[in-house]
Amino acid sequence: RTVMRTFGTLCGLAERVAQRIMVPRPTMLHHGTGFMMRLELSTKWPMLLGGCRHTSIKLQNFRQRKKFRPDPQKRIERIPAQRWCIYPRDTVMVLFGPSKGETGAVRSCIRKTNQVIVTGVNMQRVQKVDHDDPRRAKKWVEVEQPLHYSQVSLIDPEDKSPCRVRRRFLESGEKVRVSHRTGAVIERVKHTPTRSNEERMNQSWSPRTTAYADVVERTYVPPP
Repeated sequence: RTVMRTFGTLCGLAERVAQRIMVPRPTMLHHGTGFMMRLELSTKWPMLLGGCRHTSIKLQNFRQRKKFRPDPQKRIERIPAQRWCIYPRDTVMVLFGPSKGETGAVRSCIRKTNQVIVTGVNMQRVQKVDHDDPRRAKKWVEVEQPLHYSQVSLIDPEDKSPCRVRRRFLESGEKVRVSHRTGAVIERVKHTPTRSNEERMNQSWSPRTTAYADVVERTYVPPP
């Protein structure tokens, strides 16, 4: 009886310790004429020290870290469309960073990561595959790298300096961007294609490209 009572006390102590250090809690089972200990996987506390058969402690720790690790894409809070005021072809100035004070036209906006690409700003040398080379060798080229939305600002058309932007409505009901300092309207630059549709259709293709007449030609003859 003394041995059984002592063993039960130890099991209760192990249960309380398991609750505090968050390990699989032990369970006392009756096996024949004696008692044995079994590690029961607890769903109440995350398992950090291991206790599952044929699984190492390092592997279980890695699984737990991966489970509770936040996704880097989910941590980025996108700027709402109501607050986004910079669009392609707008002239902006870099406020801080290595390219501070440089101006350029916005080439594209990456809304997913709250970034913009400015033409001729934040240039970095990267390796790219030269498709004109038959060996597909890599070469070093300078490419614009993205800048965060907070690093750039629109330029006031009156004093040519960076400004804050607000939304206002004209008498016609059109919603426009207005400089907070001078009240000047910042209009969006319309897209002007460099080539017409006829020039794009009549451009010279590679000799390996199949001609349009060959594509639309019907060469299949159904059986009689």
